[in-house]
Amino acid sequence: MSTSINNSEVSNSRDNSTPQIQDVGLLHENSMLQVSWSDGGRDIYPYVWLRDNCQCPSCFLAVSGSRVTPLRILLLEEKPVHAQVSACGSHIDLEWQDGHKSMFLSNWLFDRAFNNQRRTQRYEKTLRLPPVYWGSELLDDIPTSSFEEVIANDKALLKWLTQLEVYGLTLMRDVGTEGGQVNILSRRLEDIRRTHYGTVFSVRAKPQPNNAAYNSGPLPLHLDLPFYYHTPGIQVLHCLKQASSGMGGESEFVDGVHVANKMREESPQLFEVLKNTAVDWWDVGTDEYGKFNKISQQPTFRFNHRGDIIGIQFNQAVRDSFMDASPQEVQLWYHAYKLYANMLYDPDNYISWKLTPGTCVVFDNTRVFHGRRGFQGFEGERELDGIYLDWDEARSKRRVLNNKFNGVHHESTSGEQQY
Repeated sequence: MSTSINNSEVSNSRDNSTPQIQDVGLLHENSMLQVSWSDGGRDIYPYVWLRDNCQCPSCFLAVSGSRVTPLRILLLEEKPVHAQVSACGSHIDLEWQDGHKSMFLSNWLFDRAFNNQRRTQRYEKTLRLPPVYWGSELLDDIPTSSFEEVIANDKALLKWLTQLEVYGLTLMRDVGTEGGQVNILSRRLEDIRRTHYGTVFSVRAKPQPNNAAYNSGPLPLHLDLPFYYHTPGIQVLHCLKQASSGMGGESEFVDGVHVANKMREESPQLFEVLKNTAVDWWDVGTDEYGKFNKISQQPTFRFNHRGDIIGIQFNQAVRDSFMDASPQEVQLWYHAYKLYANMLYDPDNYISWKLTPGTCVVFDNTRVFHGRRGFQGFEGERELDGIYLDWDEARSKRRVLNNKFNGVHHESTSGEQQY
């Protein structure tokens, strides 16, 4: 059967259940397969995509979820000559011009439909959970977990990882005041990110600090380590000691993406300047692990293919004096950068509180700014243990646990298909 594509008829509204396949059509003029579903919806699939993703044992290794066929032998213009729906609508069989045969399950095709709703659902349920942006109102409702429960219970770990991804800021209670607790958390996630400051770093005042965090003065709002192209995505800070009551040391946090989205609405031209102007970030020096010389050149905002901000680079202390821009562009950039900095400190966007010993704050280092008010006291009076983690590993763990408890299977596997 051959019909033309009518984009208005392609399904964009579905519930979460998988309908059965009712009919298929070979649209040779468009090189598309049209699938009609039992719920009344229709989707179209490119022939070349179907052939590239053939699930037969000769083309696909199910145990590893990987293709076997080399791309160089893929025929871009190959067409199926026959398409057949199974009696119960659970799968379709295709026969290609060269005699090759493919079979696709209904749920496999439905999950991979190219309509906008299905693509968005997959992105937001699997790749990156939709963020909840916040301002000063979060202070009374910061997501909080029990450290002991997160370490011992997978459901508690999944809840915490979900909150961390959605809000970008979480607290843990009952962590204790002994050192090494951050290592226990990193082992729970099977991940720790080493930098030139080591794996575990201590945030406390030092006589000769090599980092702005290692003194007792105020620490302006910033994001850590923008001089890495692959910036550590998550920071963990465990409070071991705190400055005496009334002596300062409050922690400060701002949802930087929330503020950036406000800037995009209120000052779109200056927002575009920060989006498009590369900035040099650098850190050069010596720590206990030796000399280091880290440099990156990145704009303030980083985006995904959907136009959403998925990362921010901002750190006044390690912004270099080199700029790959014209003098006029530099002048305009300063106006944009200063506006964004001022917006970060707007009381509507800003929260602060004093960490108590035995608590741990975990936050998204690509989204949530942190800072510290200056404190008075002797060396080592205020002390925090810190580590970095990567979002790739955290999201991987969240997906694994979500599959375990909610029965959501990895989209790249096809299930048991018989030939």
